[in-house]
Amino acid sequence: MGDWKGFTVKGTFVGKRMEHISKYVTRGSKFRLVREPENEYDPNAIAVKQVFKNGGAVMLGYVPRELAEKWAALMDAGWVPGVIFGMMYVDERTGEHKGLQLRCKLQ
Repeated sequence: MGDWKGFTVKGTFVGKRMEHISKYVTRGSKFRLVREPENEYDPNAIAVKQVFKNGGAVMLGYVPRELAEKWAALMDAGWVPGVIFGMMYVDERTGEHKGLQLRCKLQ
């Protein structure tokens, strides 16, 4: 692998996820992708979590289904995505936060 893959996190508007993203996702935020094989809606589901220095984590959303279909088996076999960078995207007219994009190093 060795390439970078970018994607928009899905499900960021569920509950208070976008509120959390707006307040706490900043330059240098750390993220983790976590397999959810028991997810009742998608057995290939991969959750996106923000992780903190104290070891805590907050659920932000999910890897898009089309990527999760490809990555689930790799993660189940022990593959861990490399460095993950995140950035919010904002409506330029209103300043409203519109979502979260991540880039992962595919090692």
